Amino acid sequence: KDFRPVAFWNPALLTDPQGRASIEFTLPDSTTAYRVYAVAIDKGAAFCTAERQMVVTREFYVQPGLPRFLTEGDAAAFPLMLQNKTEKAGKAHLKVEEAKNLLVRLEQTEGAVTPMGVSTVKVLMSADNGAGEGALTFSGRFDQYKDAIREVFPILSRYLPVRRAKFGSFSDKTEIGFEFPAEVAALTPAERNGVLKATLGLSTTEWTKIAPGLRYLLQYPYGCVEQTSSGIIPLAALRKLVEQGLIPGITVARIDSFVK
Repeated sequence: KDFRPVAFWNPALLTDPQGRASIEFTLPDSTTAYRVYAVAIDKGAAFCTAERQMVVTREFYVQPGLPRFLTEGDAAAFPLMLQNKTEKAGKAHLKVEEAKNLLVRLEQTEGAVTPMGVSTVKVLMSADNGAGEGALTFSGRFDQYKDAIREVFPILSRYLPVRRAKFGSFSDKTEIGFEFPAEVAALTPAERNGVLKATLGLSTTEWTKIAPGLRYLLQYPYGCVEQTSSGIIPLAALRKLVEQGLIPGITVARIDSFVK
């Protein structure tokens, strides 16, 4: 379950007088080729680089070809691949250890394994338990080798997103009414759970109107470092307003954690 893309990083590793240094670290669970990249810098302005590949594999491992997400009510079939890196042949014994918010069935609990080969077993899955997080853990055993893998992915609501916003200003007192769309008002309490959300923000200034934009920066869903880091500029610039309580629903601690 540990699939970190960067296995090790040390920006301040010191060498001995002969220019040698050694490191020790635990690899993530990924079976892949890592790029080992080193930059050496002296006390002046000189530097040089070197790189090589490090291939990581296991004698036997299981690899599910899962979809990136499911929508509530979806049914899917996908392969569970059995990777054999040994010269042996035989049978692998397979099991579903965990199925959170999912109904999962292996078409067969044994799979034929060929020397240095890949074989597949079909898996049937349906998402009938509501929106939220889906998690699957598969385990396999072949000869003296065993492996297990856990994957987590979202189960989306089957409803189309409907967003309604209401802005206004007042002094002294006011009553605020909100009429939900008919299709939302007709949902049962069970159907609303985890799907329907209402937010009320009050502020003494117009700054409350930029709160949704800042909230989006703080939970930006993509991992590209250039895109994520671009959010630092507006968040750092508006930190003082947050500190003064002028932007509701966002704390200085949350901004500082993101910026750090």
